[in-house]
Amino acid sequence: MLKPRSGEASYVLKLPLLEGTSWRGEHGGQSRILKVDLAFDTGAGHHEGCVQTMEERLGDRPTRYSTIFCPEIGVVQVEVATGANFERATLKSYAPDAHARRRGGEAPPGAPDNPAQ
Repeated sequence: MLKPRSGEASYVLKLPLLEGTSWRGEHGGQSRILKVDLAFDTGAGHHEGCVQTMEERLGDRPTRYSTIFCPEIGVVQVEVATGANFERATLKSYAPDAHARRRGGEAPPGAPDNPAQ
């Protein structure tokens, strides 16, 4: 949960993770879950069980934010469209969670076998 200057709470992602769930987004618009259990490929590998959201902010500068979240990683892609402008950022690589590795968890594909301690 985020608290913008207005004092109203907003969320990046909100339960239940079901298509159609909606809430006040982090940019002040209306967010909703578009897809669940999405398979998505990035430079960091193939990801399953992902969730895609869309936030639409209206007004004098309407903007759309599409975000894909994947389990154990977080945000893997963000697209922002406003007027004639469009930007996309997609995950290319990531480091494994050192705490999970110490607890016996598996490293993600492409992670070094012996991470620095």
